[in-house]
Amino acid sequence: MAVKKIRSPESLEEPERDIWKRILLKYQVDDEPALRILQSSLEAHQRMRQCREVIDHEGMQQLDRFGQAKAHPLLCVERDARSAFLAGFRHLGFEETTVEQPRPGRPAKVIR
Repeated sequence: MAVKKIRSPESLEEPERDIWKRILLKYQVDDEPALRILQSSLEAHQRMRQCREVIDHEGMQQLDRFGQAKAHPLLCVERDARSAFLAGFRHLGFEETTVEQPRPGRPAKVIR
């Protein structure tokens, strides 16, 4: 059986494309719904990374118009993007190894 090469989505930047490639090499992710979830998860990872870069450059606090220190507005966006990224990966079964699941990856299909 030939292995089908699945290109990374154009919406992903280089760090997330690298993750995409590593995941497809390690796990069997080839159905359309799973690929969409993976894409959305990596787009959330990208957003999280971009926010972190801006926050690292500008600082975690900014002064408002009254000179009072306020949390950087991107902190909330970063948090939400991290939650979306982790939720997508959990949904795909990319969690830490557990007793019930001997190795990382998507759970085996149950045939009834």
